[in-house]
Amino acid sequence: VQTCALPIYIEDLLLEPVEDTDGTFSKNKDISLIVRTADCVPILFYDEETGLIGASHQGWKGSLERVQQKMIRSFMSNGAQAENIKVAVGPCIGACCYEIFGDRKKLFEKEFPTLTKNIFVENNERTML
Repeated sequence: VQTCALPIYIEDLLLEPVEDTDGTFSKNKDISLIVRTADCVPILFYDEETGLIGASHQGWKGSLERVQQKMIRSFMSNGAQAENIKVAVGPCIGACCYEIFGDRKKLFEKEFPTLTKNIFVENNERTML
C-alpha cells in the first residue's frame, strides 16, 4: 500500500490542483478548498476558534492510513483543540456496493482487528466494506 501524504497547508490561492496528498487545510478566508471524489468519502473539517478549514479524500488507502486522524493532528499542530474541530462526512459508496476481498480485505483486518464486525458486511457470500 502506498503511503498517503500528510495533509498540505495551503497559504495562498492556487491555480493548479494539489497532487500527492489526500488532504489540504488552510486559515486563509479568501480561498475555498475542494475535494473530488467518486465513490470515496469526502470529509470536511472546521475549527471556529482558529479559523482552520480542511478537506480530505478518504479512499480505501486513506482509510488504512487514517487520513482523517492525520488531518486532526495537523489542525492541532496549528493551534486547534480536538474538541473544537467540527467534521462533516459527505456521500460515498456504501456496504451495499463496495465488495472487498483478497489482500485488500487482509489489510483492513490487520489494521482494524477489533473493528472487523463493524466495517464488514456479509452479503450473499461476499464481503462488503
